[in-house]
Amino acid sequence: KDGKTYVLSATKPVRDSQGDAPETGKVTEGEQTVVYQYVLKEEPKGNVVVNYKDTAGNVIKDPVKDETDKPVDEPYDTTDNKPE
Repeated sequence: KDGKTYVLSATKPVRDSQGDAPETGKVTEGEQTVVYQYVLKEEPKGNVVVNYKDTAGNVIKDPVKDETDKPVDEPYDTTDNKPE
């Protein structure tokens, strides 16, 4: 409805607030309401860190975080962190 992706809650898929009906049971007089709870689907994210080392593996400059919490499979470009 809002363009976001939701998944059924793994920890509490059926709401059990006062007045809610359980997932299974017997029909009673009147209306029973079962509420399935969904949570926003978390998309996997990653970081890109540029490290600077000489040919012997010694650190020659502090690392630079090029991307933070970027969605997986998104392109990145570290050329702006490449020394001349």
